[in-house]
Amino acid sequence: MDFPQEYFRAEVRDGFYVDGMLKRAWAEGIEVLNVIDEICSKHHITWYADNGTLLGAVRHGGYIPWDDDVDICMMRDDFMRFREIVEEELPEGWRFLSWRSRNPEDRIYDSLCKVTNARDVYMDEDYLNQHHQFPYTTTIDIFVLDYLPRDQKTREEWVQMAALARETSLLGKRIEDPKDMEAKKWVDALARIMGYTYNKEETLSYQVDYLVEKVFAGNKPEDCDEIALLPYFLADHSHVYQKSWYEHTIQIQFENVMLPVPLVFDGVLETEYGKNYGIPYRGGWVHEFPYFAKLERLLYPNGKIPFRYQLDEAGMKALLEKRECKAPEREKVVFIISHADRWKYVEAYYLEKRAAGAEVKVVVVPYYYVNFRGLPISQEYEIDRLPADLPIVSCVDIDLEQYRPSEIVTSDPFDRWNCSECIDPGYFTSELRKNTDKLTYISPFTTDEPKERDPNLYIVMEHYVNAPALFYADEIRVQSEEMKQGYIRKLIEVVQRKLDAKEEWAEGFENLLEDDIRAIFENKIHVMPELKEVNYWHYKKENLEMPVSWERKLKDENGNWKKAVYYNMNLGVFFRNPEKAIKQLEKVLLKEETDHQVFIYRPEKMMLEYIQLIAPEVEEQYQKFLAIAEKKNNIILDEEEWPDLGYAISDSYYGDGDSTATLFQNVGRQVVHEKLEG
Repeated sequence: MDFPQEYFRAEVRDGFYVDGMLKRAWAEGIEVLNVIDEICSKHHITWYADNGTLLGAVRHGGYIPWDDDVDICMMRDDFMRFREIVEEELPEGWRFLSWRSRNPEDRIYDSLCKVTNARDVYMDEDYLNQHHQFPYTTTIDIFVLDYLPRDQKTREEWVQMAALARETSLLGKRIEDPKDMEAKKWVDALARIMGYTYNKEETLSYQVDYLVEKVFAGNKPEDCDEIALLPYFLADHSHVYQKSWYEHTIQIQFENVMLPVPLVFDGVLETEYGKNYGIPYRGGWVHEFPYFAKLERLLYPNGKIPFRYQLDEAGMKALLEKRECKAPEREKVVFIISHADRWKYVEAYYLEKRAAGAEVKVVVVPYYYVNFRGLPISQEYEIDRLPADLPIVSCVDIDLEQYRPSEIVTSDPFDRWNCSECIDPGYFTSELRKNTDKLTYISPFTTDEPKERDPNLYIVMEHYVNAPALFYADEIRVQSEEMKQGYIRKLIEVVQRKLDAKEEWAEGFENLLEDDIRAIFENKIHVMPELKEVNYWHYKKENLEMPVSWERKLKDENGNWKKAVYYNMNLGVFFRNPEKAIKQLEKVLLKEETDHQVFIYRPEKMMLEYIQLIAPEVEEQYQKFLAIAEKKNNIILDEEEWPDLGYAISDSYYGDGDSTATLFQNVGRQVVHEKLEG
């Protein structure tokens, strides 16, 4: 699959910093998923995005930014067909992990199965070039859905047998221990109830899982209205779904691909995550994040990962050096810009310097996409992507050493210490510092605040705070006082960690106290509140081109803009109860018109086709609703090819908690979640 190199850039998504190596892991997850999809399509096997992958697709349009794996599910009959053919269909070197895997080394006695694309960490160039420069294994978890009997008495009897089978399988290695008499009682009881005689050809663990599957798969679809992930259901009666929710499949966006999801994904997500699943929550991770961190430690046991900055003597001396920033009669300020999309982060400071009468130049410099070893793959030069009215100077037309600006401003913190890109070496912060009395670094990573209730934000700060610019710059600008204190805490950790390692170069700094480090960064780091506003600077109604019919509805009789509310009801919610959904649309959108508010409603693509297929009884009512809505002065039916215009015009959001709601939240607009009861 093709991923543009730009995809692997570090970025902030939904207030969370996503590192370039995590992006490479994401791409590999999609590649493995694509192979599974090709196998399933070839053999007419249905599968669905599940758990965090389903939630990410619906709420974020891709991976949950603080997640790193992929989950899918299949109905039991589809899974059993998949299991029979998958090992023959997988590419060479890939593995299918389950209790029935043909290779004994690939057998796992667990409630789920896995497809993984490698057996080890591979560093050879050919492998890296074929796997997005990601050397670690990538695994897809496959969950199996089973039917629950409709008849209550039948269900109770079946649950007892299923619970016995599940509890026996959870004994794990104890099953094979002939001296474990307690485990033997469970194993024998299962065989007795199932009328089964254990043989010596297969291990007891294998045969127990055979019996587990026989029980789990024992119910006929026609006798059931509900399905479940049985390991969860048997533990606490959770993860129970209506069978009808999975009877139809739709495709929704996930990064750069489309994934199959159950039509009534709203019911599935509410079952798994509660009614507020649309509100992002960054609780504790089930496993270490990212999952490949333990593999990195195996690969680099000394902790010196080649693309992670290691504070050294030069960086420490720069930190401790007391430089005199002489105030010239007229400042000469140079803004170093490598990425055009980072201009918005320095723009406020640029305007401040212009207003103060400084001689300002914007120097555009090249950057390179790099491979895992840091070697250049391609050069990028974005001089044509910046606003044309800026005082732009090509990097080849200015000698910084000779020009000697009083201040240089950069938003590139990493120098060469980055796994996906590298600025031209002549513009590393270690070099820029030599050509000015004052080097200013403005952070382009505007994340949510690292509050105590959300420790994950603080954990990932290591990636963008432990960087050369934070040591070589004379002044650092961040979004808030709270973020400043987060930076200081993290930077103190970085310095103390290096001093505690007792490397030879650190011997001269052993008397440095925590309070000394804190005082240095308290003086260096400044708050620049404009950084929190850059995400929505460019959404000004008066600057947007829009259909005349839209502008007519958006302005009152005096030419003033009305408040625009973006209303959204997604397919998963609609088809959970189509009749109730239409009544809700009418209640919200067809109410009495006001002079101060307009709703923007974008009918879901394929809505009518799905209604005709799944709920034809409401087609006439939905068509009538659209006809009335189109004539009302307080409703804009957004039928533009892309939704961006409707997003930009809207002042707030009201509706379901999906990726559209997340987008509004990210740009600082008011978000009110609606929950239609099923």
